[in-house]
Amino acid sequence: MSADHEMEKNSGSPAAFARVVIVRGSLGDTTPVYSVVINGGGQVLYKGRSHVVRKGRHEWQLSDEQIQAVGRAIQDSGVLKMGPNTTQGPTDNPKLTSAIKLPGAKPVVVDNGQDEGLLESFVARVEKLTGAHDYVRDS
Repeated sequence: MSADHEMEKNSGSPAAFARVVIVRGSLGDTTPVYSVVINGGGQVLYKGRSHVVRKGRHEWQLSDEQIQAVGRAIQDSGVLKMGPNTTQGPTDNPKLTSAIKLPGAKPVVVDNGQDEGLLESFVARVEKLTGAHDYVRDS
């Protein structure tokens, strides 16, 4: 089942997701380097590497409301329609990659070489909804 079909099927309610992965790398500047994995059951695994508020591995559980909010962010953001970046090579921007896995579908992997504003907006929204924002950026 395609990601678009799964989204259409769930159009009246937040998207059910199996996993959302956010990975941000750096090109040697002061950009935060970290990863966040959010499982569909609400388990969050954060690994802060450098230039973050909290380094190391941290885990927590999301509430049902937070899980639904992440599903709405996936559904509303348009990030799934970006698809894989096959036309552009590496950019001068810090590397930002997100993978979204919906039940019964292959993961959709996108990076900031396609539509940096859309991906940045999606990542910021998910970080805020899950509490990862407090680990990455000084509020």
